[in-house]
Amino acid sequence: MDTTSNRSAFLREPITAGQKLSVGDEVLLEGPQLHQLCFRQVRGGEAFTLRDAEGRYFRARVSEYVPNGARCAVFETLAASPEPEVSITLLQAIPARERMFWIIEKATELGVDCIIPAFTCKSVQPDLVHKEKPHRWEHVALRAVRQCRRARVPEVHQPISLAEALELQAWKNAEMKWLLAGPGKHPPAHHPSISTAAIAVGPEGGWTEEEEDLLMRSGAVPVSLTGRILRAETAAVVGIAAMLMLYGDLHICSAQTDAQHRLFNHGFSPPTPPDSEAPEPKRRNHRWAPEE
Repeated sequence: MDTTSNRSAFLREPITAGQKLSVGDEVLLEGPQLHQLCFRQVRGGEAFTLRDAEGRYFRARVSEYVPNGARCAVFETLAASPEPEVSITLLQAIPARERMFWIIEKATELGVDCIIPAFTCKSVQPDLVHKEKPHRWEHVALRAVRQCRRARVPEVHQPISLAEALELQAWKNAEMKWLLAGPGKHPPAHHPSISTAAIAVGPEGGWTEEEEDLLMRSGAVPVSLTGRILRAETAAVVGIAAMLMLYGDLHICSAQTDAQHRLFNHGFSPPTPPDSEAPEPKRRNHRWAPEE
């Protein structure tokens, strides 16, 4: 990796203070941390997520910018890490009508680390991609990072061919790769202890046979998440959420018992507890139940 790539990767990492922090502390960010703050376009008076020397996360506000530094006030402790337990790469065939903006925003909010927009046979083509305003995609990710309190900024690649996308380290190094192939494929299997994963989402009209073959040769496993046909942007969000539920930090129904989870998975609901001893009200005004 060259010097430019190293600097870009560092700028996306969490802003880390060189000391232990607690609410009420003031900290001066200088040098590399100041560059990270400026990369995120955090203005005076705005809040951002800050990590201390012990790896805990806080919310801090820029009190003022001073020569060669920024004075920041720590005002909140984050109970949990704002970054998911698994690093996810999204390989997304570029959809038309600027829907890539929405996909990047939601993928960032969900915790994706790398977004690879790719040209496919049925996606937006290179001669028309300028209409999708790719020069603004990184700004969309930065804005989403500030909104959802993330500590890390995802890398948004410039549009490339599918073959080039499959040669990127973010894709090649993923321990689990999903190819969203529509209805008819097997549901995803759970593999514990996954720290890196990738998901490939096709364009309107789906993948061609040649593209599916290319993806599978790169290690992708065809999966179905539903029996319905999803739009490209819907499939991206559903696929990322499914990965986070299996490998990451997206949890639902935490108060339910394991038995109830099994019932939910088979379309059943737990029994409703009985109400008070009050008699059930009589049904009236129904054609099949005449008035008394």
